[in-house]
Amino acid sequence: MGVSTAPPATAATAPQSSQVDWLLCSYAWLNPAFGRFVYSTLIQPGLRAVPPTHGVDVVALARHVMAARRHRRLVIVLALVDVLLIVAGAGLILGLGRFTAGDLGWGLAVLLGGVLAYFVLIGWHLGVTRTRASRLAGGPPPHPRDAAARLPDAVEERLDAYAKSNVIVFGGGIPFVGAGKLLTRWNVQVDTTKAAKDDHGRPRAVQPVNAEELQKALSITVRKAGIDGIRVNNRLFVDGTRADAVDGLLPDPEQPPSTTVARSEIRRAILNATVNARTYLCIEVPSWNGELVVTVFVRAVEFGTDLYAEFYAYVLLPLHPVVASAENLPISPYGRAAHLARWTVPTGLRLLRNAPHTLFMTARWRRFLARRPAVQRRIIRKSAFFDYGAVGGIRAAVAAEHRDRLFAYEDEERAIKSIRKAVLKVVVQYVSDHGIDTSELERQQSQIFKQTINIRDVKGRNIMLGDNNKFFDGLAMGGADEDDDGSGGTAGGKTDDDSDDEEKP
Repeated sequence: MGVSTAPPATAATAPQSSQVDWLLCSYAWLNPAFGRFVYSTLIQPGLRAVPPTHGVDVVALARHVMAARRHRRLVIVLALVDVLLIVAGAGLILGLGRFTAGDLGWGLAVLLGGVLAYFVLIGWHLGVTRTRASRLAGGPPPHPRDAAARLPDAVEERLDAYAKSNVIVFGGGIPFVGAGKLLTRWNVQVDTTKAAKDDHGRPRAVQPVNAEELQKALSITVRKAGIDGIRVNNRLFVDGTRADAVDGLLPDPEQPPSTTVARSEIRRAILNATVNARTYLCIEVPSWNGELVVTVFVRAVEFGTDLYAEFYAYVLLPLHPVVASAENLPISPYGRAAHLARWTVPTGLRLLRNAPHTLFMTARWRRFLARRPAVQRRIIRKSAFFDYGAVGGIRAAVAAEHRDRLFAYEDEERAIKSIRKAVLKVVVQYVSDHGIDTSELERQQSQIFKQTINIRDVKGRNIMLGDNNKFFDGLAMGGADEDDDGSGGTAGGKTDDDSDDEEKP
């Protein structure tokens, strides 16, 4: 768990991509609001920590976000030139009283040429973005990183470090930031002074227990559970207002927290957990080609003469349907031509109508990002505490609100039950090996097995399975922002981090 000295991942050594990576990269081309959200989270995050990536290849995503931004900047520049031509043509026409009939002809030509060029530009823009998005959704290249230009080495190294982080600096009071929906939580208590009895009914010798030892046994056993794609590691969770309490986490108070800490800090927070820093065993089980992610957080705790085991299960549901909208784009030449014919004029008119507001909000957002580090540093200098913690998360922001597939319901429940069984088996075996009576623990185990995991309802297109058992006509897709052609949006509500120019402590 120490600081990694491996070289940064490149296109040749990039981690294996999943369908989530392809779809998120495609969505960056379709939805500018999502691109701004990713940019402010990954490229210019300020001094706060970056949320966990949960398997998302943030290097590939950042590359496509930047490529889409460069494309849109070019479109804006060319559109401004077209608008100037249109204004010049209109000026020649309106000045007819002072010009000749030839000037009128030139005015009409310039005006019509500017209008035509504008809509050709919008059609080209839609064609480029939709083509890139549909190709990414299909996943033909070897890796999504290969489909966009590299970023500066320093930026890519920093992005790679996020995926290798062994510490989570959280804000908002909930340590499991970006993990999704809470499904279930429980803990078991063991009286370590109550000796078990041998075959002759005599008390066995009770051996001292150790939380770190139990957590290590849990890690080894879960790794060998035979669950495909499982990821198991210890991570230190630190309250963002107390980041300076962990050695090496905040070497410079006016810079973001480190993404890794020494292994000794990970161990120290197992045996000597505080109200601000604790180590959990993080167990991630991705399925559905990365779309469904079940994460379990387990911690062993010694408290007086008792031994506790804590268990929290979260799920990141499959991507919101609108994020996968690129899969529905036409791929045939005729289909693409029909798509552009349908959307070019309304999109061009809408963009022109909204241009003043869009330019103003974009300038305000860029000003906010540019000023954010300086504002945060002023708060750090004049305040006793500053919250360095991360909130939200890219993967959580684009997750669906409801389960619309019964198979997803079954798969997440199966993953949780398998991990729960393995965890409880290790705890019982560990306690038994130390000569401690397990009768009360086994009773608690039976109660836990009887618990219903809080998966709630499964909402399909035409029917809802669950306690309510009623027809459900269509999947709700509220809170979506329009994309370039009005056919899609971003899930998860507001994505722009420009609500206030001042950073709140």
